[in-house]
Amino acid sequence: MDIKQIKITKINAKTLLLILGFVLALSLITGWFYWFEWKPTEVRKNCYQKVKDSLKGKEGSVSGFNNVYRACLVEHGMKPESVFVSN
Repeated sequence: MDIKQIKITKINAKTLLLILGFVLALSLITGWFYWFEWKPTEVRKNCYQKVKDSLKGKEGSVSGFNNVYRACLVEHGMKPESVFVSN
């Protein structure tokens, strides 16, 4: 084996590890963003629209809206106390 071939192999291994580390870090950041930012926002938006559509044309109280909204949040795996809704 030639010395130049050994150096190229080491450089390729370091480059491969660097790329792998970058991809792993990017995946973790993307996953964190989805799980803690995007998903809760979409669940809240969908629950609000669902409750608004189901109560369309009906006279209802704010507390009734809040109860149905919070039930929807729990149904989709969120904690109702994490939503700032005043009664």
